[in-house]
Amino acid sequence: MKYSIFDKTTGKLLGTGHSSNTEHKENEIVEDDNAIKYYGLHVSEDVIYKDNKFTTLTDSEYEELRASTYTEEEVRNGRNNVLKETDYIFNTDITLSEEKLEEWKTYRQALRDLPTHSNFPALLDSDWPTKPT
Repeated sequence: MKYSIFDKTTGKLLGTGHSSNTEHKENEIVEDDNAIKYYGLHVSEDVIYKDNKFTTLTDSEYEELRASTYTEEEVRNGRNNVLKETDYIFNTDITLSEEKLEEWKTYRQALRDLPTHSNFPALLDSDWPTKPT
């Protein structure tokens, strides 16, 4: 039988699975100290279980929930990866106008400044700088 597991405090989906155990019924909800297991359903990540009901989050609510789960180290690692991916822009064999070069410098500085952002580490997509084209 399919099941979904939710964090008891936040209601956030922790995972889904399948059990061959037949002691649980379809649509049965089982709680322990830390989690809630709902039998008979796999749900998507934008569904939470709070106040004894399932709620589908709006896009912005889901983004906030997702962002709130990242640690400072994870956000810094992600930012560092983006910086590494753009290192090639400053190779001597890449020719850019002064204007484009300044856009890339500004973008990379904004990436370096992310840890000072007021939402850090719970950065929303809109908090990240826009990559130059």
